[in-house]
Amino acid sequence: MEPFQYGEINATSILTLSAWTEVFPCVTAGMSARGNYSLHREHDNPAEVVPQRMRLVDVLGFSLEAWTNGVQVHGTRIERVTKDKRGAGSRTHNTAIMDTDGLITDEDDVLLTAFYADCVPLLFWDPDHSA
Repeated sequence: MEPFQYGEINATSILTLSAWTEVFPCVTAGMSARGNYSLHREHDNPAEVVPQRMRLVDVLGFSLEAWTNGVQVHGTRIERVTKDKRGAGSRTHNTAIMDTDGLITDEDDVLLTAFYADCVPLLFWDPDHSA
């Protein structure tokens, strides 16, 4: 059984994780692969990537300045994202948090993002510390 459900919010294609929808109504997983919705910056055309990111953050209720990501290296480094690191990698690959495979924050208005292909992304939520 496929856990992800295809849908649209404000004419933007999204995937939702049906098993989490009731418990975490704000969790949205990426954009649909139905078209050129590339969100990665390293090798893709920035003129195409940034507008796609802007579409997604708009649907999620964030600004592009909140989009924060690291450059994953298949290591064990976890980076704590504070307000001063908010927006790292949002517009250019070389401003991302380098050489890290995990991000954690307890700050408001920080959108943690990750890119993966054959790796399984893991999301952890600490309700005691809102992290």
